[in-house]
Amino acid sequence: MSLADLGVTQAFFNEAYYLAQNPDVQSAVSSGAFQSGYQHFLAFGVREGRNPSAGFDAAYYLLRNPDVAQAVQMGSFEGPFAHFALFGVEEGRSPAPELEGTNLSQVFEGGWVDRSYRNLVLLRQLDSLVGEVGTSVTVPTAPEPAPVLVAAPVPQETGAAAVPPPPPLAQFAESTLRQFFDEGSYLAANGDVAAAVQSGTFQNGLQHFLLFGAREGRDPGPAFDNAYYLARNPDVAAAIRQKAFESPLEHFLLFGRFEGRSPLPPLTNPGTTAPVEPVVPPISGPTPVPSSLGALAGTRTLRESVGDSAPQDAYQFTLASASKVSLVLDGLSANARVQILNGSGAVVATSDQPGSLAEGINQRLGAGAYQVLVSQAAAGQNTGYNLVISGVAETTGALTNLEVTTATYLGTAGTDSASAVEISPNREIIVAGNFNGVAQLQRLSLSGQQVLATVPLGGTMNDMDLNRSNGQIVAAGSLGVKIYDDRANTLVRSLAIGAVDRVAVANNGNFATLSDRTITLWSAAGQAIAQTTLASRTDIADIAISLNGTQVYATGYTQKSADLQVPFVTAFDASLKPLWNQWDYGATTALNGGKAADSRGVRISIGQDGGLYFLGRTDGGNSVFTWNGSSTSALGSGQLIQTDAYNTPYNLPGAITMIYYARLDPLSGAVVKSQFALTRKGSGEGNSFGGDSITADTAGNVYIGGYAYATIANRDSTAIAGQTVGSYSANEPAVLSVSADFSTRRYWNTFNESGASGTVNGFAVGYGRAAAFGTVKTGAVITTASAPNPSALGGQDAFLATWSTL
Repeated sequence: MSLADLGVTQAFFNEAYYLAQNPDVQSAVSSGAFQSGYQHFLAFGVREGRNPSAGFDAAYYLLRNPDVAQAVQMGSFEGPFAHFALFGVEEGRSPAPELEGTNLSQVFEGGWVDRSYRNLVLLRQLDSLVGEVGTSVTVPTAPEPAPVLVAAPVPQETGAAAVPPPPPLAQFAESTLRQFFDEGSYLAANGDVAAAVQSGTFQNGLQHFLLFGAREGRDPGPAFDNAYYLARNPDVAAAIRQKAFESPLEHFLLFGRFEGRSPLPPLTNPGTTAPVEPVVPPISGPTPVPSSLGALAGTRTLRESVGDSAPQDAYQFTLASASKVSLVLDGLSANARVQILNGSGAVVATSDQPGSLAEGINQRLGAGAYQVLVSQAAAGQNTGYNLVISGVAETTGALTNLEVTTATYLGTAGTDSASAVEISPNREIIVAGNFNGVAQLQRLSLSGQQVLATVPLGGTMNDMDLNRSNGQIVAAGSLGVKIYDDRANTLVRSLAIGAVDRVAVANNGNFATLSDRTITLWSAAGQAIAQTTLASRTDIADIAISLNGTQVYATGYTQKSADLQVPFVTAFDASLKPLWNQWDYGATTALNGGKAADSRGVRISIGQDGGLYFLGRTDGGNSVFTWNGSSTSALGSGQLIQTDAYNTPYNLPGAITMIYYARLDPLSGAVVKSQFALTRKGSGEGNSFGGDSITADTAGNVYIGGYAYATIANRDSTAIAGQTVGSYSANEPAVLSVSADFSTRRYWNTFNESGASGTVNGFAVGYGRAAAFGTVKTGAVITTASAPNPSALGGQDAFLATWSTL
């Protein structure tokens, strides 16, 4: 039985409360993306940990029931309310502090509300919290036969009528859906649906398509061809058979459009009047003569506009060999589209985001001639744009040239420093730092070509994180915690809780803070859920939080003896009780085992793939990092990956540091994959690469930012945007990326132009882009000519570099 079928679910939901507590849902309902808050709650709110009413407190329920928190973390339940509705109510578990000690099992006997006299007191207590049970949604007093929503020939469209099954496509904005869904065409092609709409069973064709038509394989309109998409993409067809996706359109909107997959077959009959790519409406007026970009090697930046007087721009380029092509169209004030066409005029890649969101294409293309078309979305959509396009020839092994789209200084003429960087769901780069000593947020376009907004916060900045679900920005420092909306236009919440060193936010809005050695877990509403102080730890360097907000992670080190530092990673449940502990060996165990090198935990993060990523630092090869973390057993060859001398730790007098990075199992802390990285000189001196940031993309490729003290692999042959790096100088800002299996360095580059010292404080990946945000203490780093600030600003500066992750 689904949650929608349970009287418990219906009884505990209050529509007015849910919409008032979740303004993003209110907006979605108002726009027609959802019929009601209840529909959103079933589709997304349950697994996001949102409260259906004042009668159920998700944070309280997890705190009181650590077994449930663990089960939710493991994916056994969609969220805390799912457990309560299915099992908790019958087990007599309390849903909220106000109902502590009550047993509601007899009220929901058999899953349905029993309003008999014996339950009068409990019902009054419940009604006072939820609102009268049954007023927000229909609550049956016993199971009834489910009405047929659509008559034959679609017999599968039956079920409980209170709320239809949650439609996966409802996660997308209506403006995005209507680029592919055409009401008139859908009803004309599906007479049974037209009749159901006419009878009032459905509000419109779109509602039917979302609930049933997509998974039945019905085409949404002339802009998307299910049969073609499945035939052209057998991997997608297999994924749909395995229930990974409901429909071809769901895959296309989530991944296909960013991967360059076409929703329609290319134009094959020259006599037809259909456009090559029907998603793009015909452009009035003559097709423009393409401007030639010549052979594409390196990065080209153009600033132009499209509008009613010139609705389309065209650019032609050639590739001498198979290449990775990256394209960003941003700086938009209205909707525009971008496409790449091959020499035959067929569309090979399209990006068409709603509104003024940035467009992006990352595509591997063979040798030949190509065109880029930039088009206004519709009449009246007039906008300037930045087009940044780069091409990198396919090579084997690590890249010798990191084709940076934009490398720029940021800040003021005073003392500036970087704190953190994220890429938002709005396809914008968000940086946080201290500019002229004052905490600031900056929004930049996805390419990094434009600074869109600067928001001073007051005080000083230590850290920033971003809610990957709604884009809210959570900043922390001497200012306490300040939460802004996704564009940093509105201060949503401010917590004056003293200085905060680190912050991490989950997709449900819960967030964790670190202040010295005290960790606090907060609800999305800014209420403290739990707190713990790790008094025995010498230093806590960083924290992270699981995407569902039920597990918190911390790392740092403990001074175990006068001459031994030992790292730790600890996981906590929603009540901040320890779940597991990694590498926290005693001094005797470590020293007797020959692991005398000082080692520390530096950073910990949740990658875009949902994995747990750890970055550590050690002073020598005799480190506890060579053990598996839970015992003194050595890591296996499949856990500690060594590919060359730069991955082989060793001990040397005068060594400074080397890094150790790992992908950990978030449920147990076990090491899945790990590796050391260090630097060397010809004389053998070294052990000197330090890390300050770590993240991973959706494929599990790892990105590390930091600094180099000595020669990194292939340093003298590397370049940034075609510019050879300068002569070695100590403490150069540097980036390292390794493949998901840790077998290959994808690139390892410094940004030094001349005498640069500093570090990469933050790293972010998303939407096919990487962004490294760092601090330049002395000297100069390499920048790109079209950058917002290609020259140093004076004093100590922050800097930002962006590039394609292809």
